[in-house]
Amino acid sequence: MRIIFFLPVFFLGLSCPLSAQNNYDFAQFKSETGLFLNQPGKWKSSNWLTVGVIGAGTVGVAQYDTAIKKNARIHAANADSFLVQVGGQWGGFFVTPLLGFGLLTQGWAAENEGSTKMGFEIIQAAIYAEAVSTVIKTAAGRARPGTGRNSRTYKPFSFFKSSYNSFPGGHVDAAFSLATVLSRSTDSPVLKVLPYIPAGLTAASRVYENAHWASDCVFGAAIGYFTAAWVMDLHEKKAKEGAGAAGLNIHPYLAGDAVGLGFTLNI
Repeated sequence: MRIIFFLPVFFLGLSCPLSAQNNYDFAQFKSETGLFLNQPGKWKSSNWLTVGVIGAGTVGVAQYDTAIKKNARIHAANADSFLVQVGGQWGGFFVTPLLGFGLLTQGWAAENEGSTKMGFEIIQAAIYAEAVSTVIKTAAGRARPGTGRNSRTYKPFSFFKSSYNSFPGGHVDAAFSLATVLSRSTDSPVLKVLPYIPAGLTAASRVYENAHWASDCVFGAAIGYFTAAWVMDLHEKKAKEGAGAAGLNIHPYLAGDAVGLGFTLNI
């Protein structure tokens, strides 16, 4: 109920025109979405090399998709294990939005920029990663292992057909985008690694549940990681460029029963 209540406040308060710094608002999200969509046209040779390595790695794993599926079917009971279930929930439809909007709301209420930043980046990275995955899923039309088809069966542009939306793994991209934001938001070496454990379990759960081929999960993990990394790199760059810059910031203000807008003047 709290998320539903605060959602209108999110879009109302954050649609105001603000300064060019990191305001973590809807205006910034809109502006950065345009940047994100234009990125492929600005890629350098190093970016294309990264794409090539990811593609080659995915193709390499794909050679073992059938063998991995057979092994997972032999040990199908693992799908009901506690750890695999945790992984399934981590990349599911609840953890990311609940954590993202929860941190965002707490950040506004407590005027905590760290929480606001983390919540905003969790939501933003997840939306971008899911958008990329959805486009590729639709274009590729790869049959899921649960259909009984082999790993090389494709029906491109199979709209609204989940059975042919196997590549890449959507749960996995969500799991790794979340893990990357959490990992990069801490200085602790242990906490930097910890979020990737449930993310890896998400990939395992999708294979054990016969919902994805292993190569789907590899590519999905790459989408989640690099999308979140791009979002955070962009915000870090803006923070460095905007340090000390003058400007007026408008932000939602939540305190007890009071709901309104707050103003911060940087001089």
